Amino acid sequence: MRIHFLGTGSASVTAERDNTSILVEAGANLILLDCGGNPAGKILRLGYDPCALDAIFLTHLHIDHCYGLPALLFHLFLQKRMRPLPVFFPEEEMDLLNQQLLSHGIGEDVRTYQLEKSAVGIVQETMIWETEHAAVYSGIARHSRATRAYRIIEKRTGRRMVFSGDTHPVNEMIALSRNVDVLIHEATYLESHAALATEYGHSTARQAGQIAENARAASLALVHFECPPGSSIQQYRNEAASEFRGTIYTPDDMTGIVL
Repeated sequence: MRIHFLGTGSASVTAERDNTSILVEAGANLILLDCGGNPAGKILRLGYDPCALDAIFLTHLHIDHCYGLPALLFHLFLQKRMRPLPVFFPEEEMDLLNQQLLSHGIGEDVRTYQLEKSAVGIVQETMIWETEHAAVYSGIARHSRATRAYRIIEKRTGRRMVFSGDTHPVNEMIALSRNVDVLIHEATYLESHAALATEYGHSTARQAGQIAENARAASLALVHFECPPGSSIQQYRNEAASEFRGTIYTPDDMTGIVL
């Protein structure tokens, strides 16, 4: 399993960090988790063909997690993709997703291929997509709008990863992440801004470390950094390490992990 971080920043981007979005190679399957800016260009820079995408999973429909979707779908049409493309998203957001796509002239039929919209209910550890190479399970997250988390299993190797999306710390994330090889968990704030994390439905790096430790995850990758002035990524690592004894990653944009 290969995990590529197309972006690692929060809604407030910086010169170094774009909005959080992740490309996963699980066996022969190529999976996109959330869809920030210029997804096709970033996938091409990594040496992959965007038309090879097998499925897209949106954790929620805050703009920083989905605004790149219309551009990606249009790119796939221009490249004459033929096979259907499944897109998964929280069931509560069906109307909003339709509005966003229709505002760009995108319906079920993207001229050369079918867009298969799959609404994900409020279910925990339920398999929602499976191929001969991979399986994806949904999980419950808690944010300021309807949100899902996802666990991906690569069948050949048994490697497992979880992506939290945006979430306040919840016990469901511990259950979904039990004994995974890597938990990719948002760490929007440092502990000095824990009150903001609670107010806006986010987590601190320390809280992400607690979730990973309680889940007995082998490693933890922190993403969705707010990076306020005067802060450093090392501070995020230190706060997570105060709770979590495993390997900690603080990836830069366009870097990856091989499991």
